[in-house]
Amino acid sequence: MLDHGLEAPRISFHDGYFQVVLPGPADKLDRLRLPKGVTAELIPPSIEQRLNKRQKKMMIALAKGELLTSRLCVKRFGVTRDTAARDFALLVELAIAEKKGSGRSTVYAFRTRQ
Repeated sequence: MLDHGLEAPRISFHDGYFQVVLPGPADKLDRLRLPKGVTAELIPPSIEQRLNKRQKKMMIALAKGELLTSRLCVKRFGVTRDTAARDFALLVELAIAEKKGSGRSTVYAFRTRQ
C-alpha cells in the first residue's frame, strides 16, 4: 500500500479477534502515486520504511555512486563495526546494496534495479 501512496494497514487485536484496516485514498485520488524525492525514485516506500536514518543516508551515498566500507561508516556515523555490518546486511537483504570483495577489501555498491 505504501508503494502506491496509501497509508500502511493498521492491525489490532481485541478479545480474541483481530481487525485489519486498509485505509483508502478517500477523496484524495492524487495520493495514488509514488511520492517524489530521492529515495522514492531509488526504492519503493514499503522498503524505505524499514530503514533507519543512518541506513537511508548510506543508501543515498551508494546511489550517488559512492563505495562504502565498514571502516568509513564507523567513522562517518560513529557506530561500531558490528552495527555497520548489520546495516550492510539489511541493505544487501533488501537488494539496495551489493557486496564486492572480501576481508579488508570489502566494499558495498548500489545495486541497480532490473
